[in-house]
Amino acid sequence: MGIEVETISNHNLDTSNIKALAKDLSNRLNVNIEYGYFNSPSYNKFLKLADNSTSEVVLGEIIIDKKLPKLFLEDNRYQVKELYKRFGMDIFKEPEIVNSFITRFSVDEVIQIHKEYLSSEHYSLEWPSKTQYYIYYAVIYDQVVLYGTDYYASWFMLEDILTSWSFEDDCEFGSILEFRKEVHKITNLFGGTHAYYFRDDLEPQHIGSSVEDIELDWQLFEKTIENMWDKKSRFIDLPEYFISEEYRNHIHDNYFWNLIIKDDFRDLK
Repeated sequence: MGIEVETISNHNLDTSNIKALAKDLSNRLNVNIEYGYFNSPSYNKFLKLADNSTSEVVLGEIIIDKKLPKLFLEDNRYQVKELYKRFGMDIFKEPEIVNSFITRFSVDEVIQIHKEYLSSEHYSLEWPSKTQYYIYYAVIYDQVVLYGTDYYASWFMLEDILTSWSFEDDCEFGSILEFRKEVHKITNLFGGTHAYYFRDDLEPQHIGSSVEDIELDWQLFEKTIENMWDKKSRFIDLPEYFISEEYRNHIHDNYFWNLIIKDDFRDLK
């Protein structure tokens, strides 16, 4: 599987609880939403659940029209929140929970991990193959939404086109423009103001911060981009690229791999 294009933007979705988010998403996207979580066997014992599988558990649904597609919204922290409400932080010291991680952690480390889980919301939304939006998943945090967008080519193809191909002579830029229009549409629907594109295997060394940190805090993500080393050669202002021949020439002459691409869609308005 190749390296794909991933998109991150801010949002104003209602993440106060999973039902509120399901209603909000259903209204914005004009789809039906089923919402719930996936079982974690290590938590089930303490929640008195007999099912030790990792199967999907449906808590409810928002149906606005049975003819519309149905999406599943998952609360990735649901069982952690339920355990904390019932037993407090000490429940996460239990051996069944401590030993459930693939990586071996100390009890204190497991407690810290669960404190981090409880400090923010973390939802996942899966798209079926046939919807009107060119995205196939969204991961929704308090301030940030991270989504996979259906760009027809790989990240490396996009990067290569922007840094070396002739703008005037190649139809690939029309495909990029159509892709951007779809991202603009979904970013607006989520209440975002602008988006960034990056490779979906992004590592901390590519941007100078951990992805887990920036996903939780939009201001931190923006600051990370602003402070990124060698910014001029790693950063593309995509609207400016489409507007200005001088800027395109600058990118062609001064580029570096592992780009971050910003899009505020100002040329599309």
